[in-house]
Amino acid sequence: MRRQPIKRNQVISEAPKRCCRDCSHSYDWQNRSFNGSHLILCRCKYDAKSKYGKFCKFLSDKECEHFQERQINAPDNAKAD
Repeated sequence: MRRQPIKRNQVISEAPKRCCRDCSHSYDWQNRSFNGSHLILCRCKYDAKSKYGKFCKFLSDKECEHFQERQINAPDNAKAD
């Protein structure tokens, strides 16, 4: 069985519409990226994959079933709740 080659202009996957960066449950934002100065990791007390906040997850991860929209005027969560 042969694999189909990926075409040059083919879109592999869609970018998520909302991510952990937009959720009010994400906290303890940390680790700056090498390409820019934006933060890339966070913790979430509702995420089972990260052991409910024991480990970090990416701010660019797609939304989960516990997603709650962050208030517009709320600052970035650089510190824990």
